[in-house]
Amino acid sequence: MSKQPSVFFAALFRGPAARHFEPVLTASKLVKKPTSLGWPAGNRHQSLSDLMPHPIDLRRLLQVGAGVDCAPVVLHLNRIESTGRVAPFHWALKPEKNPELERLLDAIRLSLVQHGFDKGSRNSPHITLSYRAPSALSQPVLFEPIEWRIDQFQLLRSTGHGPTYHYEELGSWPLAGEPELSQLPLI
Repeated sequence: MSKQPSVFFAALFRGPAARHFEPVLTASKLVKKPTSLGWPAGNRHQSLSDLMPHPIDLRRLLQVGAGVDCAPVVLHLNRIESTGRVAPFHWALKPEKNPELERLLDAIRLSLVQHGFDKGSRNSPHITLSYRAPSALSQPVLFEPIEWRIDQFQLLRSTGHGPTYHYEELGSWPLAGEPELSQLPLI
């Protein structure tokens, strides 16, 4: 969490999928005290672009968002994983592999380039739960998949620091059409 504001494209983790995830998180017993996750539910999102330092030409970034043409994406979130061998540990909610998310990432990267921005790097599919988790997870926490339909995305600006850190929504765009549903992998 940088002290300097930044802007980026993301899909906010809200609605039915977010509500279905809360009892899963509680049942996982990962939350031992209110601060153990350290990343408020309202900040949870799937990043769709790199962070760009602010100030930046917001008018052009709003054109980037308006230039994205992609169908909605359906993710199946099914596990919590950790990364890092030493503290701080990163806990993330992860989906099954999904080519639709790749198409959305490509559409945003294409629009960035068309409007004179660097395409940036490829964002990995995950929703951060904690950047400073109390421990590493010896194995992923698995659960029945939760379907998350991403039918819009946002341009967000980070504001605040520490406990006041949050995102300000600068623009929002719907994803049009019907999602290209992926078949769930056979286990």
